[in-house]
Amino acid sequence: MKSTLSGWFRDGTVDDIVAFSKVEQLNPVDYGKLTRRFRSFGEFDVAGITELISAGLTPHQAESIKNRNRDVSTERRLMDLRGINIVTHGDRLYPSLLGQLPDPPLWLYFRGRLAQEWSRSVSVVGARKPSSYTQACLELVFPAPLTKQLTTVSGLAYGVDALVHRHSLTTGGPTIAVLAGGLDSIYPSENRQLAEEIVARGGLLLSEYPPFCRPQPYRFPIRNRIVAGLSRATVILEAKMKSGTMTTAAAAIDYNRELFVVPGRITDESSAGGHFLIKSGAMLLDGPEQIADYYNLELERGVAKTHPSLDTPEGKLLHLLTDRSLSLDELVARTGQSVENILGLITRLELSGELFQDGAGRYSAKK
Repeated sequence: MKSTLSGWFRDGTVDDIVAFSKVEQLNPVDYGKLTRRFRSFGEFDVAGITELISAGLTPHQAESIKNRNRDVSTERRLMDLRGINIVTHGDRLYPSLLGQLPDPPLWLYFRGRLAQEWSRSVSVVGARKPSSYTQACLELVFPAPLTKQLTTVSGLAYGVDALVHRHSLTTGGPTIAVLAGGLDSIYPSENRQLAEEIVARGGLLLSEYPPFCRPQPYRFPIRNRIVAGLSRATVILEAKMKSGTMTTAAAAIDYNRELFVVPGRITDESSAGGHFLIKSGAMLLDGPEQIADYYNLELERGVAKTHPSLDTPEGKLLHLLTDRSLSLDELVARTGQSVENILGLITRLELSGELFQDGAGRYSAKK
């Protein structure tokens, strides 16, 4: 499809955006200053250095804008060769959830199918070196019948990001990768084939950055705000206290989006960040039902469930929850069993899709 320009760039061209996006001295906060001060790109483009400074830019930033290289012929040739297009904030195809942010990208470079179902997008991020436990949790929380109905969003990085994209491709669900560099520069390079598969299978590659722009450490936190902003909810699979995953979680919190965290093993340093988020109010995620309920989706379609017999501990627990919701303490009191035993039963029933936990921490049987 052709690149479309709307909103602030309605009187600009693709070449204007490419040249503007190459000015490295600017960040999303600076773009916000400019869009508040000038009614359109055309008005901004003819502004002098004094006017740019009065908008809140530094003299160095203002001079960088006025002296920017407007020759983007090399970038445009690469864009044509690789099928890279641009959509601007305000266009009907611009991601609707992203447009709600206080600091939305003014433009997005993209490859692939832009018309996604944004109301069903879920961002999933985690550690660069995930444990086998975390890989198992991904498959548990996002079984194929659920993943097919969702659009996963991640960062195409090492570890959990790549696992999320591959899991979606395997189960038949669309997936979106947000990059911290130009779309011609897949990082890490080992994921180039994965990126091509995402596009080929109806997914999407997105970036704020122009061609030939290489990923830099300071760009990843900026990128992470897009990962969080594209979805109603973000899922944290595994995170150290100081990690890129935590910046994505912070962005989700800032944007008032739901934050789910899969609990880790207390002996693992890589669980510390997730456990901190849970203690700070994030939703503890321990099964697929919570995601299915949050997005109002069916976990299983056309599959008959076999309910546990009333003679089994699982069946007795489900019977208690047939027409009521109970907390863990209430379940322990009513059954006379230990907390450990009840938690074990709950885990098995959640794995089988028979039981779910609501936002208040109470358990209910799946109708």
